[in-house]
Amino acid sequence: MIVHDLVFRLEEVRIGTTSLGNELEALKYGDTYVIPFSTWKGAFRSTTEAIVEQPDSQNVINLLMDKVNAAIDKAEEWNPVVARRVFWEIAKEVKGLNYPEIEGLDRVLKDVLNPEATRDDTKRLVKEIIRSYLSPVDRLYGGPGPDAEVREFGFAGALIFSDSVMRGAERGMVTKTSIDRRTRKVAEHMLFTEEVVYPKSVRVRVILHRVPDFALKAWVNTLRFLAEVGLGLGSGKSRRSWATLDPGDSKVAEASLNQILEGQKWKSLGEWLKGRP
Repeated sequence: MIVHDLVFRLEEVRIGTTSLGNELEALKYGDTYVIPFSTWKGAFRSTTEAIVEQPDSQNVINLLMDKVNAAIDKAEEWNPVVARRVFWEIAKEVKGLNYPEIEGLDRVLKDVLNPEATRDDTKRLVKEIIRSYLSPVDRLYGGPGPDAEVREFGFAGALIFSDSVMRGAERGMVTKTSIDRRTRKVAEHMLFTEEVVYPKSVRVRVILHRVPDFALKAWVNTLRFLAEVGLGLGSGKSRRSWATLDPGDSKVAEASLNQILEGQKWKSLGEWLKGRP
C-alpha cells in the first residue's frame, strides 16, 4: 500500500450543490466547505485518461480467451448450474497462470459473471472484463470506464480518495451571467450569483493498493503531470479553479498503516517521484 498526502495550490474553487433562486451555493458539510472525494477521483481519472496510452495487451487477451472459450465449449449443455461450475474452472485457470498483470482477475470473474447469460454472451463479457482489467486507467480507478460499450460488470479500482476539508477558507459571492451559445451574447434574464471559496491550498489523502507495473507507471506519470500542469476542479475550470500539485509539501509513504500513522515512513513526494522510472 502507498499512501499519498497531496497538497495542491488552488486560488478559488466552487463545487456546486443546491441553489436558492439565482444563488448557487458551494458544497459544505455543516459550516465547513469541502471538495468531495468524487470530485478528486473524476478529475484525476480524466487526467490519467488524457496522458496515458493503452498498452498492447492483445497477446495476453488472446491467451486468456483461448482458455475461456475452451472451457465454455467443453460443456455439453449450458444452464446456470453448469455455468457456475465453468466460471470456477475459468477462474482457476486464470489464477494458475501467475501473471502479475492479471493478479486478482480470477476473483473479479467469479464475482461478476452472470450464470443466466448464454454461452456467446458470456464469452463476450469475459473478453470485455479482461480488456478493462488490463487498462491502466480502469485498474487504478475502477472499471469499466464511463465510455465503455459494455456496462454489465464492474470492479473496484486500486485508488481511494479522501474528501478535502477547507477550514478557515475565505468565501465570496460572485455575480455572473450566462452566454447564449446561439447568439454568443449575454442571455436575457440569466444573471446569477455563485458562492466561491478561496482556500489558497488544499490537501487530499490518496491510498493506492498494490497494482502491476503498467498501472503504477500510469499513476506516477499522472502525479508528474499534475505537478507540472495541474487540473481543473469543480464548476469554475474556465476561470481560476485550477489546482497544481506541490511535490515539495506533498508526502508519500510505502508501509503498513501503523507505520504511516506513527510518521515513520513519510518522504517528500518530489524525492519519491525522482526515484521512479
